[in-house]
Amino acid sequence: MTSKAHAQNSNTTRPKRRLPADQRRAQMIEKAAGFFARHGFDASTRDLARALGVTQALIYRHFKSKDDLIDQALAATLGAIQRGSRRGGADALADVTVGLEERLTGFYGGFVAGATETRMRLFMRAGLDGRSWPQRRGAALTAQIFEPVIAALRSEAGLPTADKCPLMRGERELAMMLHASMVFLGIRRHVYGMPMPESLDDIVRLYVRTWLAGALPAIRDLHEKGEESLTLPLLTPSPAKPGKAPGAATSPGRKRTSNR
Repeated sequence: MTSKAHAQNSNTTRPKRRLPADQRRAQMIEKAAGFFARHGFDASTRDLARALGVTQALIYRHFKSKDDLIDQALAATLGAIQRGSRRGGADALADVTVGLEERLTGFYGGFVAGATETRMRLFMRAGLDGRSWPQRRGAALTAQIFEPVIAALRSEAGLPTADKCPLMRGERELAMMLHASMVFLGIRRHVYGMPMPESLDDIVRLYVRTWLAGALPAIRDLHEKGEESLTLPLLTPSPAKPGKAPGAATSPGRKRTSNR
């Protein structure tokens, strides 16, 4: 047998190296996120195991249940967005050496670029399935993105800082208006499958510029009227069972994901 043939034979007979448990678990979570994004949370564990390249028994060796794996996949995928926003939002938007339009365009350019198909589809499916991630994400947005955007907008408009004038509900709605337009870009691309340019930077800049033109007079108007009904209490997530939104009702005729 030649040395080349011997090497080839050795490669085919050599047993595969078994991954450490933590690496195998992380690999399963990553693959499961893509699987659930494509097929939904109601897909069977048999199909899930086939997609992951493992047995059903191995899934239950690493996770307490199918719902546990779903929650881990959501945490790994959607939690990454939350951590990224927390790190980048306030710092990027507070840099007064850069114009507000440039700050917002830069921040949301990165936000839109990070909206992958798996993230967008999981986020939408979690909301439709009554899971808590969209709600938890919505509450965190106020501190991580909306408050920095409002603070920057107030500064641009020559208005008092938050320590002198509490955040107003109308201001949060203004910030949410811009944020929602950026989220919808990801929905159009990854959920609706609409044709989109590879780079969305020009669209992001158009949205920011158009929003600023209306947001500056709007926030001044809110402060001039000073309506008490627009005062925004701090948003804190209500205690919830893992994976399920507080008070979230399952759609009629739809059962909660089972461990089948």
